[in-house]
Amino acid sequence: DPTDLTVRLGILFHDIGKPACFTEDEKGGHFPHHAEESVELADGVMRRLRFDNATRELLLKLIQSHDVPLIPDAKHVKRALIRYGEEGLWALLEIQRCDRTAHAEEFSDLPPYHAQIPKIVEQILAENACLSLKTLAISGNDLIRLGYKPGRELGDALQRLLDAVIDGEIPNDRDALLEQANKLLEAK
Repeated sequence: DPTDLTVRLGILFHDIGKPACFTEDEKGGHFPHHAEESVELADGVMRRLRFDNATRELLLKLIQSHDVPLIPDAKHVKRALIRYGEEGLWALLEIQRCDRTAHAEEFSDLPPYHAQIPKIVEQILAENACLSLKTLAISGNDLIRLGYKPGRELGDALQRLLDAVIDGEIPNDRDALLEQANKLLEAK
């Protein structure tokens, strides 16, 4: 929604670093590393204006990623949902749309993936896909019962299992996860 404050601020700040990064060569003007410069400048402005940390951190992620193409498959969209959250991913798509349509006509077409991503997001949300350790079908206590030691080993195992579920390698099913956890333990 273009009226959303996150989107408006993202659009305001996403290219704020371009003037500092301008270079020119025989092919024309370029703005190398403008996203990083925009993040630095926007961070300073938002800190001076005393934005809350959650809003500031989300906006900085969106500004950093505003030119990064999204890959239209479930695995990558799930990772984007984890990184930005649902609200943040919708905001990023809108910022990208606004940014593209504001370019000169020959550069204003949206990339093909842009129309595909919302459908994938809707499908993932409709499935209540597992995107965090909280929604994983097993817990640390289950792994401790298998023989994992609390601490880094346990955390690493849980993260590997979550990654496997997100990547579609195994279902978010208690038995399948316990079987995979046993395999990981045996492989040590």
